[in-house]
Amino acid sequence: ISTKDYQGAEKKLTQLLLKNPQNTEMLLMHALLSYDNQHDTDAIISLKRLIELNSNINEAYYYLGMIAKRQENLSQAEIYLSQIQEGERYLNAQAELAQLRLKDQRQAQVKAQFNEARQSNPDIASTLYALEAEVLRSNHQLEEAYNVLEDAVKKYPQDNNLLFNRALLAERRDNLLQFETDMLELLKRDANNPSYLNAYGYTLANRTDRLKEADVLLRAAIKLRPTDPAIMDSVGWLLYKQGYTFEALTYIKKAFAASVDEEIGLHLAEILWVSGYKKEAIDTWRQLLKQNPNSEEVLKHRALWENKS
Repeated sequence: ISTKDYQGAEKKLTQLLLKNPQNTEMLLMHALLSYDNQHDTDAIISLKRLIELNSNINEAYYYLGMIAKRQENLSQAEIYLSQIQEGERYLNAQAELAQLRLKDQRQAQVKAQFNEARQSNPDIASTLYALEAEVLRSNHQLEEAYNVLEDAVKKYPQDNNLLFNRALLAERRDNLLQFETDMLELLKRDANNPSYLNAYGYTLANRTDRLKEADVLLRAAIKLRPTDPAIMDSVGWLLYKQGYTFEALTYIKKAFAASVDEEIGLHLAEILWVSGYKKEAIDTWRQLLKQNPNSEEVLKHRALWENKS
């Protein structure tokens, strides 16, 4: 495995399991390698064997669910994932279940799912609120996600993660007043949090003319976390807004080299284009499109590039 010969490792484990069919550690390794190699039938055999042996049950049900999902057997995937009621895979299973149900337009079932999960697991209720909101947001249900966070913040007013998520979603909904109110409260609680400084500073730079305030916030953020790609991107975007194009490129190129992130890439392509580096801009845009052909943001920018080309 250390040499990344996953096919060979799977074959070796298959041979070892013939001699040790009840070795649960080997069964799990074989199942995971078979899953990664997309040998679903072999993975299923080992996963079901683990369940028979009452070992790594949640892990087994999770991967059985993921195989069923990969095979487009969504009802079976839901059955497997619903078996996971605790453990390290619990939150992953809840997220996957919600995604499957939203894909099938079963919003009410998702709401009931998370309500039941919070009642059964009060110790992680705030985390489940955040997860529910994130699943809804990723499915473009911004109003529903925001309403979940509104309820969550009322119940857990001191939970910074929930408040931060509400702030970010408020910005997405163009409610900059709520965004700023929440960010000021967060910075009051934790003045040197680089994520808060970055989010606030970037939004001021991107959506307002308050560049001096953004500058103060982002300087503080990058001082605290100088190699963070998201913060480097924010500083670069601020410099671009301030008219310092060369300096902006320096920061955003470093950010994109460290993290091939879509938003960073779109910033880089735009600045390259206006700076006259059109080929590099188009290359960056094509790289993003190859990485995520269905991205709405990238496809939106494709039309701009095609018109400019």
